[in-house]
Amino acid sequence: MDADRDSIISKDTILIGFVALAVIILIVLLILPSKGKPGSQTPTPTSPKSNININLFGDNPYHLLQGKKYEEPGYEAYENGVSISYAVKKSGTVNTSVPGKYEITYEVDGVIARRTVIVSNLTASVIEDSNEYTNENYNIMVLVKGSDYDKTILPNGNTTAEKAIEYEVSQNGTYNFTVTDIYNNQIKLVKNVSNFDKEPPTGTCTNKLDLGKTYVEVKASDEKTGVSRYVYNNGEKDTSSSNPKYEYNGLYKNVSVTLYDKLGNKATIKCVSSGEGATAPIKPPAGANIIKSAESDTLKVSIEKKSNYYVTRVWVLDPYSQINRGLANWGSSLAQAATITKNEISKYGYQNKIIVGINGSGFYSMGSWEPSCSASCKNQYNKTSEGGISIANSQVLRSWYQDSMVDKSRNDAVYTISKEGYIDVYPNTNSYSESARKTLFDSIISKGYRNTWMFRPVIMQNGKVVDSSILGTFLNGANKRSIVCQIDRNNYVMLTMLSHGISELRTILPNLGCKTAFNLDGGGSISLVFKSKNGNVETIQGGGRSIVDTFYFVEK
Repeated sequence: MDADRDSIISKDTILIGFVALAVIILIVLLILPSKGKPGSQTPTPTSPKSNININLFGDNPYHLLQGKKYEEPGYEAYENGVSISYAVKKSGTVNTSVPGKYEITYEVDGVIARRTVIVSNLTASVIEDSNEYTNENYNIMVLVKGSDYDKTILPNGNTTAEKAIEYEVSQNGTYNFTVTDIYNNQIKLVKNVSNFDKEPPTGTCTNKLDLGKTYVEVKASDEKTGVSRYVYNNGEKDTSSSNPKYEYNGLYKNVSVTLYDKLGNKATIKCVSSGEGATAPIKPPAGANIIKSAESDTLKVSIEKKSNYYVTRVWVLDPYSQINRGLANWGSSLAQAATITKNEISKYGYQNKIIVGINGSGFYSMGSWEPSCSASCKNQYNKTSEGGISIANSQVLRSWYQDSMVDKSRNDAVYTISKEGYIDVYPNTNSYSESARKTLFDSIISKGYRNTWMFRPVIMQNGKVVDSSILGTFLNGANKRSIVCQIDRNNYVMLTMLSHGISELRTILPNLGCKTAFNLDGGGSISLVFKSKNGNVETIQGGGRSIVDTFYFVEK
């Protein structure tokens, strides 16, 4: 009986072993590795009675964007663990230009696997693409279409579900948009913006002061749209031009230019003086007794009181236009220097200008020598310097070149300011022949001098006091005198002498650095007048005798 029992146990053990072996084999078959892409197999149901398996690689369903190429992810078929992929028949097509669902069928020996391909209807494009330069913010326009649309990731990282997107930009750069559908397909849109120009032009500017004019030259550039215009300002008004060079009548030290590009971006630059024609002011010595002073960009004045004379130092930017001749009323009585100065202020609007001046030329009654002069005229002093030519503020008042109008016993000279800003001297005109004097006066008129003064011999030329044979006895004696001295183009000295003669002047003038000097009327005619920028006219010295004209500097 025990033998039968052992026999039964042995049979059960064998049966259990067979069952265990079958289970192990089945497990091995189920987990047998595929030859496809690791981790990408998608099991496909087969007939439970079949030993054939078809594995599809990749996604199922398979999603792609409209217009994109469908690329087969791959498949593998096994029968009892042996590959039979060569026998698989694939059917079905995908029209990627038409959104929708498509099916690809894989079949071998009646076993079928299917892959669903979904073509998304999502499309997106940039529809705003401005090629014109701008300096104002504008929108990049993105248009999205399709019911499969999910969202758009904007360049700043924010998201939107809007289909019509306006994304404002303010500067050049690369802007990326990521448009996604509900299947996580992505459309990448890239917009390169390079048409912004918010940078103004750059450049340099110089101005050359010469010949009574200011020559301005600009060198400017603009990287994108170019410089379109230049607006010049001399401190008084703006002048627009398309030319990088500009010319002012008159000398202007502080010129600025505003540069504009084609979009209206602008930058203002100051013009740097080239240094030609504008020398530095000569300052009074330390400890000088300065009783009056005034200063601006175009005129600097200091009046020093000495023991027996006044030294008025003047720096003037544009001698040609800032040295003027003030006249008493033509054809009527003479006037004191202060009255003439006040008339000039009223006539030309100098109320807010600095002015300093002295008495001008001598007067000489030529009325009895002029045939057309009436009895009343003969009782008046004609506004003509001793000699024959008189110009005031560019108006020719007299050109008396005839011998009958000249006292040849005098050694008179014509003094004037050239366009270049220097004192021009025409000496001893009385000694000329009548025809030569006419030629000289015509030449003086044609050169465009604004003013002339005519009086006794020139005192100093080329830095030296002239020979006594030229001066004669004119400067002998300690008399009151008014003297004008030019040191360089921009620096002048006016001397109001109370008792000095030529012997003292031979020392005083060189010590001041004078290069050219001439005498104006003296004696009771001497007058030194001064006006600060917003002050009243003051008579510093003299001014008691009525005179015909003045020699004065005025601020521009």
